[in-house]
Amino acid sequence: MAPPPKTDTEARTGRARALIARWVQAQNLRDFEAYAAVYAQRFVGIKRSGPRTRRFESRKAWLADRRSMFRRALHVEVSGEAFHTNDRGVAVRFRQHFRSGSYQDVGRKQMVLLEQADGSLKIAKEEMLGSTLLGERAEHDPAQLAFVTRVRGQPAVAIESPARKYRLGQPTERADGEIRDFFAPIAADEKDPQLARWRGRSLRLFGPGGTSCIATTAVAHLLLDYEEPDWFSTWEEYWLEDDGSPVKLSDQDMREALWDEGVLVFTLDLPDDSRCGAEALFARDASLPPVTLLEQLATDAAVEGKALAVARSASSYVEQARYARAEYDSELTPGVTLFGRAGGPATIAWVVARDFCPCWSCDIALNVIVRLDPGEGEPQVHAQHDWNNGEGLVTLLEVPGAELAMVVFDDLGKTCVEGLKTPLCSPELYGPPTGRDDRGLHRALDE
Repeated sequence: MAPPPKTDTEARTGRARALIARWVQAQNLRDFEAYAAVYAQRFVGIKRSGPRTRRFESRKAWLADRRSMFRRALHVEVSGEAFHTNDRGVAVRFRQHFRSGSYQDVGRKQMVLLEQADGSLKIAKEEMLGSTLLGERAEHDPAQLAFVTRVRGQPAVAIESPARKYRLGQPTERADGEIRDFFAPIAADEKDPQLARWRGRSLRLFGPGGTSCIATTAVAHLLLDYEEPDWFSTWEEYWLEDDGSPVKLSDQDMREALWDEGVLVFTLDLPDDSRCGAEALFARDASLPPVTLLEQLATDAAVEGKALAVARSASSYVEQARYARAEYDSELTPGVTLFGRAGGPATIAWVVARDFCPCWSCDIALNVIVRLDPGEGEPQVHAQHDWNNGEGLVTLLEVPGAELAMVVFDDLGKTCVEGLKTPLCSPELYGPPTGRDDRGLHRALDE
């Protein structure tokens, strides 16, 4: 007897499985043309690597970024695929394990595959929902450096992801325009090595202009912020009922979201000088040498000229300049910003070189950090970065025992510290909580 014919859902799911298989194979074979062929012309992508996030608003920008990945051997594995279909396409979520050279990470990824005019399925959205770094880059010790945040107006330090499902007190929710946050105290008698390491710990807080004070960690909480989804989803469908009233999440929904994606934070007991708590940006274990925030200095044409000459000799600058000429028949446009300690000479030059291609979202950006070392020889290249567009610089940090660190805004508005062994970013903003995966996949397909 012949098998029954496949339903539309089964057929579409089968085509989606085949596309994912081609996507994996193209990467493992380093076949960039095959990889590019599975992406739709209308595309948006969100890439995460550890705490770092970058958003791409076009297919061209995404592929320009990914092309460099194919220069090295790749190994991509996917597992646990879950599919949801409707008459527009398929949403799929899976666990990805990615390896390239010494770099590797694992995490959940979601794709939206939309049916094209010719009837084929192509990837219209790709997002790494979370990335856990493996190997030597996996661990960042928050005692070395952590972000100071605000919890209901009270200074707090963001530590790390919770080690397990801690017992939580009554969760609360706050809405501020298109952003919500969930917040719950961890039971005071909860015993765990992670909590024990941080309860009652002395931290030095520091910020711009020499702001510094000693604070003590107090009450442990889990905190999670949510933001409006992008154009592939309808914000109202997440947050508003049919009558326009806000969706009410149960206490258990909020606890599940906090356990899955929350950040462990400790409120801080501060000295009487409340100015320190209001202005502090970072915290560091009080027993460690302090971190110095460098200040942006006035322009100096002679110093900037020397720094720019050094930056132009850097290997990454030479390569990007060659690419700009070949692809867009244009030259990189560099800019120089000088940094140093308050009242002192410039010790660092930050060179950003850009070339704006016809599509604004695929501009080439290169960052070269030049150490000036006034009076001690010629300037030298200290570090080279190509991930930031050069418009989000906040300041530079001198962290004892670590590479000079850049403090920047990333493409999704988070503050990140680049130059540490593992990049450190402020707590992530996620899309609204979706509960079970099937609900999340259903929402991913709805516009």
